[in-house]
Amino acid sequence: MAPCWIADMAPRQRKTTVKIGGLTHFDIDNFVEEVLVKDTEWLPGSPEATSSPYVFVFCHGSRDKRCGVCGPGLIKRFKEEISGLGLDSQVAVSACSHVGGHKYAGNVIIFRSDDKGEVTGHWYGYVVPDDVPVLLHKHIGQGEIVDHLWRHAHGQEDDLYELICS
Repeated sequence: MAPCWIADMAPRQRKTTVKIGGLTHFDIDNFVEEVLVKDTEWLPGSPEATSSPYVFVFCHGSRDKRCGVCGPGLIKRFKEEISGLGLDSQVAVSACSHVGGHKYAGNVIIFRSDDKGEVTGHWYGYVVPDDVPVLLHKHIGQGEIVDHLWRHAHGQEDDLYELICS
């Protein structure tokens, strides 16, 4: 992971930039809170406990337009369905940046706890808005894989390089 560069925003002629190894733009809020406010040790990528499902939809469009075109419509449909089912406080949906697999757009990763409390992540491809109710009902509601859209499970390292680089 490339390090993040934090710019000192104090008003002066020149900005000071400090390179902090292992810090990415995703970690800045956590870093500020843990290190600068609480004066504790910061561990990049610290795990965060989760009790509700998280849906991430690829919306990055600068390297390849497909996810940027498909993603926003999927987020809109997820939010509509979640709201209609009264699950607003139970299921989170968010856009995420590109992580590979343009040709599988719309790409969705769903993280949820299984029956043992272990968080699993499943990557789905070729998702269209009409697939959203099925993903919510089958994957999130029942913990079942939606086979015709399923691409990969988080942690299957042997196939990861091929999936990300495709």
